[in-house]
Amino acid sequence: MRVLIIFLSLGMILVMYPQAVSAHTKLQASIPEQGEIITNPLHEIVLEFNTEIKALSSFKLKDELGNEVGIEEQVVLGSVMTGKVTETISNGSYVMEWRIVGEDGHPIEGEFNFSIDYEVNSDELNVSNEVQQPFEEHEVPVEPHAVAPTSIPQTEGQFTVSNADSSQSLPARNGVWIIIGIAIIALLFITVELRRKKS
Repeated sequence: MRVLIIFLSLGMILVMYPQAVSAHTKLQASIPEQGEIITNPLHEIVLEFNTEIKALSSFKLKDELGNEVGIEEQVVLGSVMTGKVTETISNGSYVMEWRIVGEDGHPIEGEFNFSIDYEVNSDELNVSNEVQQPFEEHEVPVEPHAVAPTSIPQTEGQFTVSNADSSQSLPARNGVWIIIGIAIIALLFITVELRRKKS
């Protein structure tokens, strides 16, 4: 009887153990994947687990120096956790560190590595060269004879204005002297008349 009880207990343990292991939350898929070499700009992170995870779950992206890369809008929906990369990530190795709270309420941590090797397309280089060509064509030194004609009329105009000013000032000076002369003659005339009346 005891032997039968022992065998039944072992059978129940063997049946329940795989279920307990399968209920344990673990990372099932991700974007990017473990060890992946990304050749395009990375804009979004996706982590998918085999069971639902709690809203307290989160993750961090770090470069090879341990500096954290900016991630925004981390969202947990069922068994999937996503986030948007807010920085332009340069080439190099990166580590994804995640910390979740599984369906059973136990916190679980993990990490995986990937790298970025983004090469600039030759077409993009051609486009940038075409944009720069018009600026290079305009960089032509100005010849001396192109400046000479503009300076001559300006000089003549200055002399013309000065001559006009001097010619207009002569009548004004003559008018002043005429007024002074008339005043002197008037004073002499008045003086002579006063002397005649006294005599």
